[in-house]
Amino acid sequence: MEKRKVKLFKMVKLEGMLKAEKVFAGTGIFHQWGNEFEEMQVQGEYVPAQYTVGVIEFPDGTVSGVPVQMMQFDDSL
Repeated sequence: MEKRKVKLFKMVKLEGMLKAEKVFAGTGIFHQWGNEFEEMQVQGEYVPAQYTVGVIEFPDGTVSGVPVQMMQFDDSL
């Protein structure tokens, strides 16, 4: 199976503003889907919140889970 190329994004807080903007952060190679979780406090109790990530290989060879909203498939790369 051929690996697909992806554009990666990050959120950057705009100076003097209370919101953030999604900006291009580089490229990578998609390997497969994965799951990660964070602990959230709900009604005073900590519970796991699970979310989907793409397992991405970066140009330097490192691998990390990237949230799906921070990646875009782009076979033209």
